[in-house]
Amino acid sequence: MKLIDYLRIIFRYSSRPDFIITIKNGIANMSSGKVSEKLVSEFSSIAKNENISSGTIYGVKDNNRIVLEFSSSILDGDRQRFRNALNSL
Repeated sequence: MKLIDYLRIIFRYSSRPDFIITIKNGIANMSSGKVSEKLVSEFSSIAKNENISSGTIYGVKDNNRIVLEFSSSILDGDRQRFRNALNSL
């Protein structure tokens, strides 16, 4: 595990996520918190299009806005697609 992964874990547990979305078999599902069904559907679409079979996305408040944190199974290029989807809603 890389140092950045450890730092993400520390950050994730120091700031409780507002929502958690898990991806299993390319389908996004809400694990905890509340977001629109449209966002979950958009995340599922991205996961299918990018062949992301599993992963976790955490929505964390940072200075009154939501930022996304990701499990290491979601690649950097794909992370930006999820951020764009969040910001477009």
